[in-house]
Amino acid sequence: MSTTVTYKGNTLTTAENQTRVLKTSGKYLEDDVTIVDVTSAAPVLQTKTATYTPSASVQTDTITADVGYDGLDEVDITINAVTPPSLQTKTVTYTPSESQQTDTITADVGYDGLDEVDITVNAISPTYVGSGITRRDGTDLSASGATVTVPSGYYEDTETKSVASGSVTAPSTISGTSATVSTGTNTLTLSKTVAVTPSVTTPGYVSSGTAGNSSVSLTASVNTRSSDDLSVSGDTVTAPAGYYASSASKSVASGTAGTPTATKGAVSNHSVDITPSVTNTTGYITGGTKTGTAVTVTAAELVSGSQTITSNGSGIDVTNLASVDVSVSGGSPNLQTKSVTYTPSESQQTDTIEADVGYDGLDEVDITINAIPYPDGDLMEFGTTGLAGTSWTFNSEISASTNYYDNCNLSFTSNGINYTTIFMQVVPGIGAMIIYDNDEVYEKSLFDSTGWQNQAYRDITITGGTDATNADLIAFIEANATQTS
Repeated sequence: MSTTVTYKGNTLTTAENQTRVLKTSGKYLEDDVTIVDVTSAAPVLQTKTATYTPSASVQTDTITADVGYDGLDEVDITINAVTPPSLQTKTVTYTPSESQQTDTITADVGYDGLDEVDITVNAISPTYVGSGITRRDGTDLSASGATVTVPSGYYEDTETKSVASGSVTAPSTISGTSATVSTGTNTLTLSKTVAVTPSVTTPGYVSSGTAGNSSVSLTASVNTRSSDDLSVSGDTVTAPAGYYASSASKSVASGTAGTPTATKGAVSNHSVDITPSVTNTTGYITGGTKTGTAVTVTAAELVSGSQTITSNGSGIDVTNLASVDVSVSGGSPNLQTKSVTYTPSESQQTDTIEADVGYDGLDEVDITINAIPYPDGDLMEFGTTGLAGTSWTFNSEISASTNYYDNCNLSFTSNGINYTTIFMQVVPGIGAMIIYDNDEVYEKSLFDSTGWQNQAYRDITITGGTDATNADLIAFIEANATQTS
């Protein structure tokens, strides 16, 4: 057996059991590729005969080659049929008892099991009373006072028991002390609550009805009232207790509402006191409004005088002054020229610069901003996540000013495919190669001018990877691609 390998137009053929070397060292691969052609011997296979008898618990088996064989070439299997069971059709009559309500039915000797069972169950008599239940009748019932006792047990018929009979005499006493009078329209109603005490002659069952009669006589005297009985004292009308056969009324004396007036007090601290007053005569005054003479306070009364202020200050009292003249000569503010050095961080990119104590403000500020460095000293444009979360479009041609070789752990998507590694090699003046996992997506050299295998591979979206913060990788991508997001 021989093997043929073709690479860039060159053909390499091996003879049986021969080792040949493909010289690729330094040509985009780290080492040479070794091709070994080895011819292997044919396997030894067995032709086998087997007999198998299935059972109720096992219906499958495994057949393997004997020792000395690599496997099976052919298997002849004989399967022994299973004899069907002998099943019985059986008829059974069953009578349940108090101690047993279930039974087990099995096949007779000579049978493997039951095929069909016809069961006749004898029903229990409807008049059957269990051995644990006492039979009862009317003689077992007993009466005591108003109570009839029925012992537990089985009563085949309906039974009755009567309590003793009693008798009642007519009420012997009537008592009561409460009497009330109520009035309706021209009507007096007299009511009295009484207590009646009946007398029971013989204890026992008493039928409903009336025993004897009693009567109660009520008398009452009520004061009759009218409007003449009403009296007035100031704003109060008094109505004495009694019966008013019709509505009654009484008027209080009338009064007179006076006209309101107001007086103006002295002006003090921008304010003036106004005192209103009104005089009314005693009696009932109907609702309404009376307007008096208005009080006028002029602006001149609230403020007066003036003051001239010649120096700066706070808390100057100008209360009650009509005018204030300000004549203060001011000087120039004391402004500071300041130099500041600021180093931003990932958590803070802004700061506030203020004048030092003793200055009124800032005249000029010179600011030096320190950039955030990469670990190797290059300026960093990305945070702790590096390239993660960014998208790029590679240039149509890949280049570098010096030799560049890197195989990086980088998670990204390109052309709808998810990748986890990116290999990049650039030799100035010779060519460049980019491989996503095992897919060669770009190659351009003295021997191959193809470039990108598919333009869709130029777009990548990076999601993570341990080399997402690799400074060399970031610098290479920034030099050979345009960030899109």
